[in-house]
Amino acid sequence: MCIGALIFPLLIYIASNLVRDSYFPSISEFRSFTSPPTSLRAGPLCYTINMYLIVGLGNPGKEYANTPHNAGFMALDEFQKEHSFPDFKLSKKHSSLISEGILNQVKVVLAKPQTFMNNSGKAVQSLLKLGLSKTKPSLVVIHDDIDISLGKVKVSKGSGSAGHKGVESIIQALGTKDFTRIRIGICPENGKPENVEDFVLRSFQKSELPLLQSALQNAIQTLEKSSS
Repeated sequence: MCIGALIFPLLIYIASNLVRDSYFPSISEFRSFTSPPTSLRAGPLCYTINMYLIVGLGNPGKEYANTPHNAGFMALDEFQKEHSFPDFKLSKKHSSLISEGILNQVKVVLAKPQTFMNNSGKAVQSLLKLGLSKTKPSLVVIHDDIDISLGKVKVSKGSGSAGHKGVESIIQALGTKDFTRIRIGICPENGKPENVEDFVLRSFQKSELPLLQSALQNAIQTLEKSSS
């Protein structure tokens, strides 16, 4: 028998197990964490064991949908649509809306915590605990930033929360600030408002939408580079 005929099935078996092990362990309420999309099952070598957990911050509920504090949610919604990821599904166990797919041969999990902004760390910690130690997901957090002008986006890693309570919650829950943050500017053209807490929870004005859309597109491009 040809040696290649013996080795090739073995390579396929090893690759399949590497891919399988790169996914989160079984979650009874959200099976797709452990199962690649049907279209990918026939090709176990078409993506790698790398994984990115991209968390967008915001508050659940229609009343907060168009507020500056939900810029992280908005960015993930745009990313999900642009790359034809599945619709977000609620994982009650992990208090998050989740969508996942493959981008540039990398496993990408999108998560929108439903814990309200100030308790975002609880959801992120829960999701990261599911990662296997040998394939720990790379964490990217995307959120609004009042210290950055509307329409602009900045990337940082290993920095403090700068007063952002959602980020602070994650830092406290994880015990580290060693993760990437994509910061979407929401500061209006006339300067930082006196009452920031009220400002971030009011709806965007119509005149601000073009700059917001530009920022979201910049954020998406940054996400694409981060997960490549």
